[in-house]
Amino acid sequence: MSADLTAVRVATRALADEYAHAVDVHDLDRASELFAPEGALVVAAIRSGVRAEGEWIEIVGPAAVRKALGRTGPGTATMHAVVGSVVREGASPGLYEGSVSATARHVSEEDPTSVETWVMRYADRYVNRDGRWLFTRRQLHRLWVERHPVTDFVPG
Repeated sequence: MSADLTAVRVATRALADEYAHAVDVHDLDRASELFAPEGALVVAAIRSGVRAEGEWIEIVGPAAVRKALGRTGPGTATMHAVVGSVVREGASPGLYEGSVSATARHVSEEDPTSVETWVMRYADRYVNRDGRWLFTRRQLHRLWVERHPVTDFVPG
């Protein structure tokens, strides 16, 4: 890996970590600011509570991303763990693509007795604008979900 690509890898991993932390602490303004003005968060469409195979919803622009992230509600505690990332040069100069593997644990105040763990992979596209790395596309692929009991939940 070239020195330049190594620096890009470090910077885009930091971007993924910052996004995870912002979502965990409910700083949705910060999480949405990590998207370029044309940036999109892409999520699977849900029909009757079930993922619609092959159907995706594209949420474009920081304001729309912030609104979508706000749907989880303040009563949900989350903890993301970024467990791996790779990055490569994209199709155009200055654009990069990456894959970020992560887990996200969710506990709701409505049911603090169980945790829902998502095992997921993000397909990301990145750009550096004025020395700042941003997402131009972040597509969430939820691979599977696990549910486990929680023995001690303290909201906050």
